[in-house]
Amino acid sequence: MIAGTESAQRPARDELFISRVFDAPRELVWKAWTDPQHIQRWWGPKDFTAPACQIDFRVGGKYLFCMRSPENKDYWSTGIYREIAPLERIVCTDSFADEQGNVVPATYYGMSPDFPLEMLVTVTFDDQAGKTRMTLKHTNLPAGDMSEQTGAGWNESFDKLAESLNRPVSNKDAAVSFLQLASSGQVQEAYAKFVGAGFRHHNPFFEGSAEALMIAMEQNVLQNPNKALEVKCALAEGPFVAVHAHVRHKPGEPGAALIHIFRFENGRIVELWDVGQPVPEESPNQYGMF
Repeated sequence: MIAGTESAQRPARDELFISRVFDAPRELVWKAWTDPQHIQRWWGPKDFTAPACQIDFRVGGKYLFCMRSPENKDYWSTGIYREIAPLERIVCTDSFADEQGNVVPATYYGMSPDFPLEMLVTVTFDDQAGKTRMTLKHTNLPAGDMSEQTGAGWNESFDKLAESLNRPVSNKDAAVSFLQLASSGQVQEAYAKFVGAGFRHHNPFFEGSAEALMIAMEQNVLQNPNKALEVKCALAEGPFVAVHAHVRHKPGEPGAALIHIFRFENGRIVELWDVGQPVPEESPNQYGMF
């Protein structure tokens, strides 16, 4: 009888299935799930943005995403990649998180306590004559309204995904992606994807070539393996992009405010300025640095 009572009190669980056909090749839809730059273009419901995205895309690797509401409230999620079959299937856990990537209950964000600490997401990709059928299964969701609201959120995200597949990468997106890749340890990939010939920078502590700055960035990552960068704002005008970001070398530390100014030619970064200011433990400014 006791066991029966405990079973009756457990929240009912649900599985959510969504299938969409995108007018894009499977390789591109796959990239939209595996490339931080592209994920930030569609992650989150309508009118939400995605200011931070970190991916260690391997079995056992971890992701940490942030979506920001129109009211400027951040919601973080994290998980572990359980299965990866290139161009065919991704299976990962799904949990609410804080900005350091620690798993937290849904009540941390004022949501229903019926959400479990861990859910499971399975995404499959099927080629259909040059188009792609993408199917999502989200399991262990609370049944009822919570499942329906989650489905609505996914569908709004997938509307943005469909739009992003046909939109070229902007200079602003490229600048943000460069910083996120470099800060997550993928420095050489960041340079290969976004830096153009004749690149120069204005950091006074290093020789002005791309090679010198790349080596310095790699050394910084080695010295600070838990480094995290969160983009606060990015502005673009003509060939210039300015990015305001908060960087922490260790979880929990105040970190620093950074401004990077990029100049682009033909979609590639060719010049970079950067300045930083430490975040003080205490400040008389009630508005803070961000």
